[in-house]
Formats: sequence, C-alpha cells, structure tokens
Amino acid sequence: MDAEGIFGPAVRRTSKYMRSVKLPGSGLEKLKRLESIRIKAYDRFLAERLKRVYRNFPSLEELPPYLKELLELKIGSDRLKLALGRIKSVLRALEGIRDDILFKIRKTRSRSELKSLRRQYLARVYEVLKDVEEDLRLVSRARKELRRIPPLREDRPTVVLAGFPNAGKSSLLKALTGSEPEIAPYPFTTKRLLLGHFSDGYRLIQVVDTPGILDRPVERMKPEEKDAIVSIKYLADAVVFLIDPFQDVEGQTNLLNYLKGILQKPLIVVVGKADLLENPEEVAASLGAETAISPVTGYNVERLKERLIKVLEGIKW
Repeated sequence: MDAEGIFGPAVRRTSKYMRSVKLPGSGLEKLKRLESIRIKAYDRFLAERLKRVYRNFPSLEELPPYLKELLELKIGSDRLKLALGRIKSVLRALEGIRDDILFKIRKTRSRSELKSLRRQYLARVYEVLKDVEEDLRLVSRARKELRRIPPLREDRPTVVLAGFPNAGKSSLLKALTGSEPEIAPYPFTTKRLLLGHFSDGYRLIQVVDTPGILDRPVERMKPEEKDAIVSIKYLADAVVFLIDPFQDVEGQTNLLNYLKGILQKPLIVVVGKADLLENPEEVAASLGAETAISPVTGYNVERLKERLIKVLEGIKW
C-alpha cells in the first residue's frame, strides 16, 4: 500500500459516483453544488480507505508475545505505532483541506475557478498522502508478516523443527505429518513457517517447519531466519534440532549452543540424512545427537514420533 493505493481508488470511485448525481437547476450555482458534492465524495472515499488501514490492523498490545517479538524484529514496535498514528492523523489534515476548498467553492464567481479549486484539492490531498507513504508501506509490510504465520492452535502441543538451511527439515515435516512442503536441494527453500500435524492416538500435535538459520549474529540474519528464532523461542513446546552431517558441523554446533541458551523447552537433537551414512548411529553419537534419522527411508521416524509424544506428555493437555 502506498499513496497511489489510497488516492487512485478514491478518485475512481468518486468519478463513478458523480455519474449518478443529478441536480435540478442550471448555471454556476448548480456547478458549485455539484463540485461540493464531488469534494465531499473524494473526502469520504479517502477516509474509508485510510480508516481501513489502521482499523484492520490488530492492537499491538493484544498480540501474543510471539507476534510482538516478530514485529519488533522485522519492523520495530515503536516505529509501527508511530506509523499507525501518523496515518490516523492524516484524516484531520484531509478534513481541513476539504473544509477550506468547500469554503472557496461557496465564494467563487467563475466556472474556471471551480476547476482550479478541484485541482488544488487533489494536489494538496496527494501531497499529504505522499508525506505518509513510508508509513503506509510499513503498515502494509507488517500486515504481510502477520499473514505469513500459519493458523496455529494454542490448545495443541507444538513441535518446532530447527537447523541449518537444507538440513532436511521440510523432508522431516513431510515424514512426520504427511504434509507437502516445497523441497529443493538449495538453501532457504522455506521462506515462511510451514505447518503439519500428527496424532498421538487421540490428539493432534502440530509440527512447525522453520526457515533455516545460519551461525551468525541476529542483526545479520535474513528476515526468514529471524522468523525461525522467534518461532523457536515462543511457539515451541519441544524443539527438534536437525544436524546435517554434510554441512558445517562447527557452525551447526554453535547454533545449537545458542538455541540452548535461549530455550527453556525440551530440545531433541538428531542427525539427518541417515540413508547417506554408513554408520548413522555412530555419527549421531559423535555429534552428541540422540539418534540418526532419514525421512527418505523412514529410518527412526516412528521412533522420533514416540520420543516427541513422551516429551510432550503433560503439556497443554
């Protein structure tokens, strides 16, 4: 959303609306009444679109901690509040422009001046909207971030899959839940959170596949990596950290240690791509993992499910 996204539709709606307006009489007074109706229509349609921008945005104070921190990392809560406030204040500025032009229309004595006043009105309105264009874009971006979040249920236990890009998390999600995430042999395939479920016999457990995270400071992370960090911190009742034995093991170990430092939830470490290893359990033991797993062959997938069900006993029952 930008200035044109507010201005253009309001102008088009006004033009369409004015085609249906019929007034009796003739001459300058009729034109003045028509022009007043036109200006009020512009103002009404502009106000409707602007109000939709901030009224449809959820209250920041009422958002759950996970979404608050996500917006803090991606947007900045103070900056977002300021943007919403500035957009709201534009309504008062538009009312002032409207009233000024309506007053001048009542005083005008020529048809040419009526057209000039309309141009003045539109130019002033557009200038005001351009002043808050960055605010409009910021709120639009924040709304898109919120829409990227899958429909998680608070009454179900949540497992979050974490690890490096291309470690096999999406394949593991598919093996655990039967979901069909996009899987490709290159990093950062997962740009957003993906959701699947499996049952412990009488209840669904939701599994969230997060974008891959590299071993680097948070301020240098990509937006999708920040998504993953916040998801792990706030959504998880348990975390499965998947180690790729064919990637940077030291970097993955550093990432694992970082997650241990911010987590107070159960953390299960497994080595992936067991189907490509000669001695998968030995490799798992050497890397401090509980076991090795292969979503491709199904090796230890059921074992991991059983482990998760046990870990989640007593959580959100």
